[in-house]
Amino acid sequence: MQKRLVRVANAVLDLEPYESERRSPNVPSSHSGLLKLDRNETTTGPAPSVIESIKDFLNTKPLNWYPDPDASELKEKIAEYAALPTGYINCYAGVGLALEHIFRTYLETGTEVVISGPVSDDIMKSAQSTGARVVEIDFENPFEPKIEEIVNRITSRTRAVYLKTPNEYTGASFNEAELVFLLAYAERTMIIIDEEFFEFTGRTMADLTARFLNLTIIRSFSGAFGLASLKAAYIITDPENSSFLNRIKGENGPDSIAQIAALSALDNIDYTREYAVGINQSKKALTDNLPDIGYNFRMTSGNFMLLEVSDNAEYIESLDKQGIWVMDLSGMNGLRRFLRITIGTPEQTDKLLLTLSRMAERFATGYNRNRVANAENRIKGEIKKPVSVL
Repeated sequence: MQKRLVRVANAVLDLEPYESERRSPNVPSSHSGLLKLDRNETTTGPAPSVIESIKDFLNTKPLNWYPDPDASELKEKIAEYAALPTGYINCYAGVGLALEHIFRTYLETGTEVVISGPVSDDIMKSAQSTGARVVEIDFENPFEPKIEEIVNRITSRTRAVYLKTPNEYTGASFNEAELVFLLAYAERTMIIIDEEFFEFTGRTMADLTARFLNLTIIRSFSGAFGLASLKAAYIITDPENSSFLNRIKGENGPDSIAQIAALSALDNIDYTREYAVGINQSKKALTDNLPDIGYNFRMTSGNFMLLEVSDNAEYIESLDKQGIWVMDLSGMNGLRRFLRITIGTPEQTDKLLLTLSRMAERFATGYNRNRVANAENRIKGEIKKPVSVL
């Protein structure tokens, strides 16, 4: 008997199979000292008190009970953190699910969504699966995005605009004046701002959700809080918007362990802030040393930088052998020779600088590239360290 598949939705038929950017987290024993700098994750994990809160939950609470679908206690804590009423907060099991629900709430066949690129493939597919037309903007200079190019692509069919600031690949940002202009111009369009790096940048538009009904902000506990494995995220938007989001949300909030961990992380916010201070110290050390080693690079306001090298594939292969993972950006427009490297603690940054110095003579692209033969010995004794960066 011949098999006959049920007809698949046209919007899904048009999609290519999803291929994750992530590398296997199953680290071989030979890489027990792996320095994983490819996914903008924290390099130390969450606060010790977060681990203790998870252990306590596992020892004392019933795993056979469903989680609080509204994440009520977590919502209250996030509202306090964001200095907004609880009605502005909605919790989800990860950024991907939160964004999917926003897209499903506002997009349908015959509508459009404008996406400020570059973005990950899963964001594109989430938008495309709604049947809406996706307009991705690749800026001529990916490091200098222009808000005018987004505004010029908005039409009467545009229901949503998505942008991440700073961008997770280029680090490029829009300033508040530009975003306020966009919100005022496109008052009939939902402007979705992904603030993944808020804990590192300190910049937010959250206070403007009370002024602009067309503003929705997404944040996550995956980054600075060190909870990437637990998938906890939240949306900040006007309560009336939330009422429509909740029509399709169902029980898609964070699971119980994720809620407990996120609560504990917010209770220990000083740990996250101290980690961010360490990242700033590492940025200063990298900025001071990389030009002397011979590298061109771009520092960002997030927890990562872009390093320009002469051969991405060989460089990554060499780093792999030394237990350091980074992300190759060569497949993206305007980023052909760049690697994205997560910034770790000052101690981890010392190791990174020493490793980069060993490879500089062959791969560096900066003005010092012809006089870096003894870079490793020089760096070992002369790493420039900041006294304090606050």
